[in-house]
Amino acid sequence: MHIGAKTKMLIQKHNGLAVAGLWFCTLGLVFTLGCEPATTLESPNAERPADEVVAGTVELRVDYSGEKKNRTFKVPCSADSTVFSILRRAKNMGDLDFDSQGSGTTAFVHSIDGVMNSGRRGNNWVFRVNDQLAKESCGSLAVAPGDVVEWKYGKYEPDSNSD
Repeated sequence: MHIGAKTKMLIQKHNGLAVAGLWFCTLGLVFTLGCEPATTLESPNAERPADEVVAGTVELRVDYSGEKKNRTFKVPCSADSTVFSILRRAKNMGDLDFDSQGSGTTAFVHSIDGVMNSGRRGNNWVFRVNDQLAKESCGSLAVAPGDVVEWKYGKYEPDSNSD
């Protein structure tokens, strides 16, 4: 079948109008969706889970005992922060890495930044809060804004005044 020159011109004109119409519809849709108000904005008084409400910061110190250069961080602290959640926040911020197991009263840190516990007779990660040796798990020991959490790689040595 042979199409005449006039018919070809009508088809090309029709195709051009269809493409232009489609382009304008797409453009209109983009502008309409782009200008629609966001529905996920929260009012300043909206309730949030306690672990998202930042109350201040905790100073996190990591003493590698010569294995690496010691480091200090300011980490956001919420109303229900623990030593472990502060360590986890530092990891989420990209400041350090650590390996652990368990949670809550069973939380146990195996390594920080690749420096691993050595076992019973070797160096291990021990933590203090405000210069006080911890007497409970890092996952259950609460901290508050202004506290200083120190993780030190070394031998466990109980405080002379501990019970």
